[in-house]
Amino acid sequence: WKGYYFRKDLEGEEADRIRLAEGAVPESVAAALAQRKRWAKGNFQIFLRNKKSLVDPEWTPPQVELPPKRKINKFMRWVFFMNLTVYPIGSFPAIFFFYITDYFLYTGQAAIYTSGLRLLMALVPKIVAQSILSALSNRTVDNDDVLRSQQTWFSYAFVHVMAVFETIYWKITGKEAAWANTGALGGNSIMELPNLLVFLAM
Repeated sequence: WKGYYFRKDLEGEEADRIRLAEGAVPESVAAALAQRKRWAKGNFQIFLRNKKSLVDPEWTPPQVELPPKRKINKFMRWVFFMNLTVYPIGSFPAIFFFYITDYFLYTGQAAIYTSGLRLLMALVPKIVAQSILSALSNRTVDNDDVLRSQQTWFSYAFVHVMAVFETIYWKITGKEAAWANTGALGGNSIMELPNLLVFLAM
């Protein structure tokens, strides 16, 4: 079983491979964008949820012996929770990258002025530390997977940002946003325009 499980799609005979998982694949770019926005919005809604409303007041947990609590487990649960729920906010820097790049290309002037010893002393250690941490975290990940994750980060940045705003609107008003996209099933969507405009601008 382990040999089957760790076998990649490009290894071994095709007749020997097994399907480990299956599911609906988006049929178009619009459907993929709508799916990613739905995921991001749902996860961010979990982060902003009213915790009391999700628990049945009549429910009581089963009386069982619990393992001893460890602080490291509590911390890691918090890390995983934050990583799964607030990741759409991380798409804002991707949007800023787009605009900074466009500004530099059209004006010929760097958007971030790095002259001066004080800024240099702060920036160089940050870049070195970030590079080392990135290398350590990605040392066991295939380069193609790292590149694909970066492409995914930029490709879905606009829909993730839209999901953040829709979730904040939902939290404040208690209603779903009226501007939520419903055209993905028809094969087209206005959510495709931002990526197209950025591509044409660059």
